[in-house]
This record gives sequence, structure tokens and C-alpha cells, in this order.
Amino acid sequence: MAINRKDREPGAVTLADLAKHLNLTKGTVSAVLNDSPYAKSIPKHTKDRIVAAAVELNYRPNFFASTLRKKRTFTVGVIADEIVDLYGGSLISGIESALSQRHYFFLTVIHRHDPKLLKQYSDILRSRGVEGVITVDTILDKPPALPTVAIAGHHSLPGVTNIALDHKKAADLAVGHLVELGHREIAIIREATRITGLGIMEAMRDARPGMLEYELQADAEFVFKKYGSQGAAYFALIATGQNTLYSHYHKNTAKLQDGDLVQFDYAPDYKYYVSDVTRIFPANGKFTPRQREFYTIYLRLYQALMSSIKVRVAPGKIIKDAVAKMDTVMANFKFTDPKIKEAAIRFVERYRASTSNSLGHTIGMEVHDVRLPTQTLEPGQLFTIEPAMTIPDEHIGIRLEDVILMTETGYENLSAFVPVEIADIEHLMVESGLSEKQKKPGNQK
Repeated sequence: MAINRKDREPGAVTLADLAKHLNLTKGTVSAVLNDSPYAKSIPKHTKDRIVAAAVELNYRPNFFASTLRKKRTFTVGVIADEIVDLYGGSLISGIESALSQRHYFFLTVIHRHDPKLLKQYSDILRSRGVEGVITVDTILDKPPALPTVAIAGHHSLPGVTNIALDHKKAADLAVGHLVELGHREIAIIREATRITGLGIMEAMRDARPGMLEYELQADAEFVFKKYGSQGAAYFALIATGQNTLYSHYHKNTAKLQDGDLVQFDYAPDYKYYVSDVTRIFPANGKFTPRQREFYTIYLRLYQALMSSIKVRVAPGKIIKDAVAKMDTVMANFKFTDPKIKEAAIRFVERYRASTSNSLGHTIGMEVHDVRLPTQTLEPGQLFTIEPAMTIPDEHIGIRLEDVILMTETGYENLSAFVPVEIADIEHLMVESGLSEKQKKPGNQK
């Protein structure tokens, strides 16, 4: 095939054009240009010819969808045995076409019935951040770690959806179902968490001594409804003063006193999925020196736990690593109040004595959803951590809570944008809340 000079603009020459020009298969050309393990079996002179033609024809692979800058794309790995017949070729073509139409980034690999190559490709796809897998005529020996849809030739495995239809319907259903399995659910919970954080921040802005706990609940519910939530995910847990000792206090009728800390734990039900975030803030907008000491040591120990979370590691091992970091925090922290030091010691020792293999509770369609099915934390899993530190004889406590999404490289804190540092909390609370805005001229009826 001769390619005209006018067609040699970047992106004008496709992989199919290049393969036809070289009289080679697309798989061979793609393997060489992407430095695939399969390329090792291709003769050097053929590799050189492919690279030279790609340079000459100004070939540019379009790896990312044009919408990538506008919104997040979904990344899919397609694993097939080989493309040797019309049916197999049309099936792969149908899948790639369906993915392209949805502006998804995808990687297609051929394992040629080689178990070692199949495992190698699976590991490569996972290391490159693939979020779901479509297999074609491929037999897996164990359930995959990612959402998987199998098209034809697959025996039954837990967690794998099997489809056996014509190639176009199979491709459309596989891609659609894969999105439903993982990407869509995470996207909804991400939005539920964003709405949760905005609601908590609105309550922070509005908080003043003399208000009632349920007035702060109303601030959050205004935000929840404003952004399309169906209602509450659970009873509002808004505690001030001595009510903070209770981890799940929901009477919400006490008055905020000057000098109180407020513990705010409330989230919406958004499209049948939930979030769960907790923050602490002073009722009057300023931490007292004692509150600063109490909150700061708690926050540093909490962050020691957060920074120890790693993907594909058992929570029990994470807790042990976190305790070592907590010991360093305790050794370097300057305590002035014996009760706060005792509370911090109890906090650390509780983790040191822990035999649990859990960091917190999962979230999903329920705020305490089904327990994680694996002994280690795997990509795509969602859960919260919410350890409490208390001074029982004063009937006070503090507790933060964040939503953790495990990823291929570690984790993402979906609620990280909600302030936890003292300076950030106090800065936010200077801003006008809903109550102040209602009092402004022009807002009175």
C-alpha cells in the first residue's frame, strides 16, 4: 500500500495503514512499537523495517482519548489467545471499536496459549494502571484481582462474568458491564464523598456558640440536597462538648458552648451509594491551647496510620508498621498535659495489642458494607478508618474519618480536601456560613 505524502500529518496514519504498508499484521507492528515481550521473537531486520516506516510515515499512536483533558477515562486491558481466523479478528475488532467509541484507553495483548506469557501480560497490564480486563478465548486459572468479563472459551470462576454472543453484542456488553462493575461505582462514591465534604465544610463555616447540633445538621442537608442526594446515608452524628465521647451519638439537640469541640460525622445517600467522613472543629472557630495539644497529637498518630497503608499488604502488617511510626511521634511530641499524654499512650497501645486484620469498615451501598474478601488490601477496595482518642473522666473524645480507595500504586484519600490541619480549619471557619448569609440585607422577607 502506498501512502501519499499529504496523509503524513501526525495521527493521519493508523496502525492498520502502517501494517498494510509493511505487509505485516497489526499485532506484529504494535508489539514492536510498544516494546512488547512478544517482540523479542521478531527478527531484528523486521523490527528495524517497522521502526523506519513509522518514522518515515510520521506514525503517532493515539493512546489517549480526546476527552482525557475534560474528564477521567476508563482504562481496559484486552487479553486474547491469537488472531488467526475471521471470527477471532472480528471479535477483537468489535471490542476495540466499542472501546474507541466510548473514548477509553485500552491495551490489547496476545498470549498465544502460553501460560507464562499470559501471566506476564496480566502483570504488565496491572502495573500500567488498567482498571478492568476483557478476555477472549482465554482460560484463567484463578479469579483476577480486577473486574473481568470473559467472552467465550472460559470456564466458571468467581468474580468473572461470562458472555457468549456475536462479536458486536459481546463487545458492547463486555465494555458496559465492566464499567458497571468498577468504574461507575467508584465514580459515584467519589461524588458522594465530595458532597459529604462540602456539607461538613458548610457546617464548619456556620458553627457558632449558641447554635444547636441539629442546626449544623441542617447546613449539611442543604448541601446534600443541593447536589442531588436522595437523603442521608445514616443518622447524623453531630456531637459537641461532652457528647463527643460517644462514637455514635445522634440525639443532636445540645447547644454549642464557647470552648467546645464539635465532632461532625454525616454523609448522604447519593444514587444508592454512600460515603462516611468525620471532622473535628472548635465551636467558636479557634482551638484553645489545650485543644491544640489534644487534637495535634491525635492527628499526628492518625497520619502515622494513614501513611502506612500500602496496596497488597495485610492490614495486620500495616498496623505493625504504623505503631513503629507512632512510637517516633510520641517520642518527639512535647506534652504539657498528663491526661492528654495518657490518652495518646492508650491510643498507641490499643494498636500495639491489636490482632485484627482490618483498618476500618467498608463502604458501598451501605455505610458498613460487606467485609473485604481478601486478606490483603487490593486495588478498587473502598473503606474508612476512624480511630478515636478519649479522655473518659472528662467525657470528651476526638475522631477523624476518611474514605480510602486502594489503587495499583497505593491509595487515594477521597476526602483529603476536607480540612484536618488546625490552621486550615480555623481559616475556613472565618468565612460566612448559611446563617450569616440569611441575615444580610435583601435576604429578609
